[in-house]
Amino acid sequence: MSRRLIAFLTVTAVVALMVAIPGLASGAEAAAGDGAPKGASLSLWGMVMKAGAPEFLLIAYSFVAFSVGLQGFMTIRREAIIPTGLTEDLHNILSKDGPTEEAVENARAMVDNDPSMTGKVLSSALAVHDLGHEAMLDAAEDTTITESGRWLTKPGWCSLFANQATLLGLFGTVWGIIEAFMDMAAHPGGVDIVMLSSTIGVSLITTANGMVIAVPMLAFAFSQRVKLQGLFRESNDSVKEVLNYFRAPTKG
Repeated sequence: MSRRLIAFLTVTAVVALMVAIPGLASGAEAAAGDGAPKGASLSLWGMVMKAGAPEFLLIAYSFVAFSVGLQGFMTIRREAIIPTGLTEDLHNILSKDGPTEEAVENARAMVDNDPSMTGKVLSSALAVHDLGHEAMLDAAEDTTITESGRWLTKPGWCSLFANQATLLGLFGTVWGIIEAFMDMAAHPGGVDIVMLSSTIGVSLITTANGMVIAVPMLAFAFSQRVKLQGLFRESNDSVKEVLNYFRAPTKG
């Protein structure tokens, strides 16, 4: 993914925080304004503190989630999937005299120590070149499935963080509502509706914050998955082009 898109997604997350949090703060102050005891309105920090452990957990969770998401953008690079010049060098080796033993040994020496996905796939295929083209294709397919699964765990983590952030936010809200109903049960003669509204309003902050985390993380997951799928297609095409040198010539 380009640096511009990474910057755009980061700025989007920051803007969402800047828009959502002041709105929550002003809404809580307005709700507690008329008819409330003097000093009953809560600041943003006061709401965070009153939301309690679920909110603190979400704040810590957001640092972990965004760190993992941004780390994924830094590791998902074209060079890690399809290194520049690898397939061109293999074409140069194999196109001279065909897949001779010497050419195959030179090709294997080039890809065996290559850490990229394409290098690993070609290394596994060239290791069974003596078994024929079909065996090479099967080996390449098996390695491709293994490597693509390993790379797809990166957007998978982003999706996991998005889903868990939403659920953690809902947990904080449910916990606050339970406390509100427990207060009502403890005061059968009636409760202060302003204080009750404040308790429920503060509990909703965790849901909002969970969404603020989840929306950018879902965007991260989608962007990383799309980029990986494009790189996987290019890698697959490059591998097939190299393995075509080992295809048995068709009889005229």
